[in-house]
Amino acid sequence: EVSDLFADPEEFVRRIDALVADREPVRDEHLDLADGRTFARTHEPIELADGAGHLWVYRDVSDRVAYEERLAALSETTRELMTADTETAVAETGAAAARDVLGLEANGVYLHDEAASTLEPVAVTDEGYDLFGDPPTFTGGDSVAWRAFEAGEPVARDDVHENPDVYDPDSPVHGELHVPIGDRGVLVAGSEAPAAFDQQDVALGEILAGNVATALEQVERTAQLRARERELPRQNERLEEFASIVSHDLRNPLQVASGHLELATQDAGEDVRDSITAATEALDRMETLIDHTLTLAREGRDISDPEPVSLRDTFARAWDAAPTSAAERRVQDPPERVLADPDRLAELFQNLVQNAVEHGRDAATPEAGPATDGTGAVTITLGAMPDGFYVADDGPGIPPDQRDAVLESGYSTDDDGTGFGLSIVETIAEAHGWELRITDSEDGGARFEFSGVEIETQGEEPTAESS
Repeated sequence: EVSDLFADPEEFVRRIDALVADREPVRDEHLDLADGRTFARTHEPIELADGAGHLWVYRDVSDRVAYEERLAALSETTRELMTADTETAVAETGAAAARDVLGLEANGVYLHDEAASTLEPVAVTDEGYDLFGDPPTFTGGDSVAWRAFEAGEPVARDDVHENPDVYDPDSPVHGELHVPIGDRGVLVAGSEAPAAFDQQDVALGEILAGNVATALEQVERTAQLRARERELPRQNERLEEFASIVSHDLRNPLQVASGHLELATQDAGEDVRDSITAATEALDRMETLIDHTLTLAREGRDISDPEPVSLRDTFARAWDAAPTSAAERRVQDPPERVLADPDRLAELFQNLVQNAVEHGRDAATPEAGPATDGTGAVTITLGAMPDGFYVADDGPGIPPDQRDAVLESGYSTDDDGTGFGLSIVETIAEAHGWELRITDSEDGGARFEFSGVEIETQGEEPTAESS
């Protein structure tokens, strides 16, 4: 007689016969009933005074099973939400999920219009239109929906007509649920029945609202990225225009001034030659500053099409372009090839080498010349890191309290320096998407670490070379 309560009566009897025969214990075995409910069965063989017995426990777990099924369905909805590419598409998917998955048939997704300080209906189910009519726009302080949004806490009302400040006293809505969608809006569900929403509805509604908020954030980030991609060519054009103006409009007067000073030097007496020399050096310094400013402007552009570049070859090329007569180069098993812009990577290396030479040489010999034993005054090493590479030296190093400052444009501890070298290094690293960290080298000098580098292939056997 009991078996007739279950969806498969014959299987119900067969399973009991098997458990009794084998004296097999079971825990929380789910059984489907004919009326759609779900029971969990536990069976435990026991010993009685007059022989063997069986303890059977049946529990109604229909609510728990339904909750788990709704959770699983929400997971599927999350994937659909994350593929939506507009706020409206996200809102429509969220409203459909609230109806189909959570059973909140009459619902609407309202999004916050920050400029107007309103909650605007963006997606409302057909059942919602039938119940609400034309969905209103909520403004501050005049509705439960707005107060739930501002408080960031869900509100379930058993009967909205019991409140004197009900938004629409003539509305057929009695039970109402308001779930904030982060700081983006609110999910509103209604029912003609009082006390229509329980804690399970609130909990599942919060999960759905959180997923909707995440999807809306993704849509916003994607829109910002696309806008940035559209803006990037225009920014590059403006940078090129700026570089052209600087090159032409500033260099030409400098060259004219330098030419006049050179002519004046030929006719000047000893008493003014020192002044002319100082003016010439100032013009040379201005020329250097222009070069470095142009470099910062150009090297800061994002790199859209990096290519495989040999670190060893690029480091050697930069070495040859820098004043390295008083330095020694070492290469210790760096990554063989990385994805980068070859010219900008060479500029990065050249600035690091020049910085190490200038500061290392000054620290080694006051005369700024090579050491008397024929070796370089500073040794500069290119080496490997797990996700990138480093450049280190054995010079005086950079104190921890100055490591942020040295990367700022114009910062220099040398009266003759421009303060742009390490700023250019950081700018080039950022353009590649790399992270730059300054620390101490093994020899007590400065070590510049570049991580987040996309490495094409690793080097083979560890090698070292010097020159």
